[in-house]
Amino acid sequence: MAQHEAEGDGKPRSGGAHAPGGPAAAHCNAPGKAALVNPARHRMSIRARLLTLVLACLLPVFGFLAWFLDHEAGQAREAASIQLKLVADNIAASLAQTLRDDEELLGFIGDEFRGNPPVRASRFDPEQVMRMHPQIVSFGVRDLRAGNIFNHLATPVPAAKALAFPWVQQGLQSETFVVGGAIKGPVSGRWLTMLTYPVRGGDGQRSGFVNLSHDLLALNRLVMQAVPADAKIAVLDQDFRFLLSSTEPEKWIGKALDPAVADIYRGSAEGYVRAPDVTGIPYLWAFVGVPGAGWRVSVGMAEAEVLAPARALVVRGGILGGAALLLQLAIAWWIAAGINRPISRLEITAAAIASGNGSVRASSDGPAEVAAVARQFNAMLDSIERDRVEREVLSSSYGTLLKNARDIILLVDMQGSIVEANDAALAAYGYSAEELRALDVDQLRTAAAQADIDKDERDALGPQGVLFETEHRRKDGSSFPVEVSSRIVEVDGSIYRQKFIRDISARREAGAAIQRQLDELRRWYDVMLNREDRILELKQEVNQLLALAEQPPRYANVEVDSVAAAAAPPAAG
Repeated sequence: MAQHEAEGDGKPRSGGAHAPGGPAAAHCNAPGKAALVNPARHRMSIRARLLTLVLACLLPVFGFLAWFLDHEAGQAREAASIQLKLVADNIAASLAQTLRDDEELLGFIGDEFRGNPPVRASRFDPEQVMRMHPQIVSFGVRDLRAGNIFNHLATPVPAAKALAFPWVQQGLQSETFVVGGAIKGPVSGRWLTMLTYPVRGGDGQRSGFVNLSHDLLALNRLVMQAVPADAKIAVLDQDFRFLLSSTEPEKWIGKALDPAVADIYRGSAEGYVRAPDVTGIPYLWAFVGVPGAGWRVSVGMAEAEVLAPARALVVRGGILGGAALLLQLAIAWWIAAGINRPISRLEITAAAIASGNGSVRASSDGPAEVAAVARQFNAMLDSIERDRVEREVLSSSYGTLLKNARDIILLVDMQGSIVEANDAALAAYGYSAEELRALDVDQLRTAAAQADIDKDERDALGPQGVLFETEHRRKDGSSFPVEVSSRIVEVDGSIYRQKFIRDISARREAGAAIQRQLDELRRWYDVMLNREDRILELKQEVNQLLALAEQPPRYANVEVDSVAAAAAPPAAG
């Protein structure tokens, strides 16, 4: 894998070599330093993980607490609403009873003025009526043209002017008892509510009406004398004007309710609303109608007071929950610190090792698991240190052996630069060590040998390396033949080409001498082979001449000899 990585980027992983694979480890450049990657930059720390765990565990608790507090607040609102409605019902019942009493009184007065037009009975005593009903400001009787039949006031309003009053129109048109709203008395200047009741003749037909006015401040004192101190009570008329008020009645009676708040009440005879009071403070209100009057009784309590017990519970729960959270976080922080301290010391030890200080060791205190890791880490460092010492001893002896070798030895990086060379290389090429390290290995080849560089270097990447011959050039320009054994080596994690180079000039010269001798022997063989053929021819000629002379052949076996001579190999030399 290291070889593939080196081939991919073409760069060595380190500038030095202190391993047996390096031919001159003692002369390499400064060793490379491994960079520590800080995992905290991308991952959560132990403290963060423990704190997150605590928060995750407490989240359901706080969720339940929030639900419980919200539930308590809802219960407090519901209980307050029930209580407020009960007060509103009581006040509405009291007002309804007062109005029923007024209706009876008006019916009595109407009977006393029965007739068409209405006529006052002789036995009727108006002063007795006023004494028995102190809340009444005045009362009177008018005919169907608003003409004054009787009036408790000394100067009653004339008919022409009275026709402009809503309560007069109300009395003229109504067949039954009618309860009006808040009006300001034209004579007294006080805020009143006007009640009307029809007066009938002997035939049962309306002949006029009785009107009775209540002083709203007096009625307010009567109704509000037994209301809860923490509640606000308002009685509103049909037009949402204040009839009665438990707070500052002189200020608020007769004033209209804010239209936005009135819209909340409109359309419902009773119910519950959350709305601000006249000062803008949020209140919870319960309102009910007063039967037969068109009035609304609204009883409210400040939401802050309603929720005060629940909020006190919230505060207590918040304090207890916050204290529990802080306690849990403190415990988690303490546990995390107990784990983190030995890990931090382990990290410092690793950083010191990476910076070149191989003598430091990790502390084995802290939790048992971390202490076990520290012991294993120290055992690993001890093993690495032993291996380093052994490598240094081996590298020193091996480097000395390679440096003093008779063959040329070069260490070349993956870019082709010469990193290291032994003494035989300096002597063979005529360069100094600095000059040779400034060269690329390709510059040592002659121009004619440059074409085979790519093939030779590519073959060297194989697992067995490569062996090839080429021509190298010395500093003085002379060339000599070499045999190169090239292979990939890894030195301290970095990839290099290690080249063993042998000058084969003598071998080539010896080969040439042997070739010359072989050529000379071949020439002698050819000469000797031709001489035997000539002797055979002479023998044949002699035998032929003897045959012409009719004499027996002198060389009887010449044919056999010639065949044998032709079949036999030539003698060496």
